[in-house]
Amino acid sequence: MRVLTVQQAAEKIQLSTTSIYRLCGSGELSSSKINRKILIKEEDLEKWLERGKRQTPLQDHYFLETPGSMTKSVMFYIEQ
Repeated sequence: MRVLTVQQAAEKIQLSTTSIYRLCGSGELSSSKINRKILIKEEDLEKWLERGKRQTPLQDHYFLETPGSMTKSVMFYIEQ
């Protein structure tokens, strides 16, 4: 089992470190925090990539106005 730092995961799948932090924070990408470092199992990263390959964005983002003048970004997917 190989464990990756956020930087290593970002480089491996060509995403920004900010995107990796967001994925980990939202729980979409499984991770562990050890000594203030976020670590990602390589197999969890590969599983996340496989899930993404089965979905195709219908459109990048839709922005919805919600009560209280907050805007939410929503992404829609089509199952292939």
